[in-house]
Amino acid sequence: MKRSAPLAALLALLLAAAAVAPVAAATPSPTDGATAPPADPETDVLGWEDGYWYNESVSVTRSDGLNDTELDAVVSRAMARVEEVRRLEFAARPPVEVIGREAYADRIAGSFENVSTEERLFHDTLAEARFFAGEGRAGPPRSAN
Repeated sequence: MKRSAPLAALLALLLAAAAVAPVAAATPSPTDGATAPPADPETDVLGWEDGYWYNESVSVTRSDGLNDTELDAVVSRAMARVEEVRRLEFAARPPVEVIGREAYADRIAGSFENVSTEERLFHDTLAEARFFAGEGRAGPPRSAN
């Protein structure tokens, strides 16, 4: 089944918000700049999830959206990247839902009404950090004050 990829950034948001468990010891990671990904470790280590290292390329066809296999690969690699940055192991795979722009706009309708300039700046910064909006652009759609 093909999935729309317009809000792949929603994936990053959900992964960043997922619960993780602390790791007791330092774990090996792939060598930076390696031409091929290292062999899969015998046990789960930081920066590696479901067969993907944090810096490993994932093969997807962007023009037709993500199918289930591609979505699983993107989620696994994103989890590995979050582990590498946070230095914490995931306790469980977070739920991921890919939705279209219109569905997202409907979901957040009214969330940004009657907000102060400071609140608007805060939300625009969050939208940029979550890759929902580019630098210097407004965040998610909102009603005029």
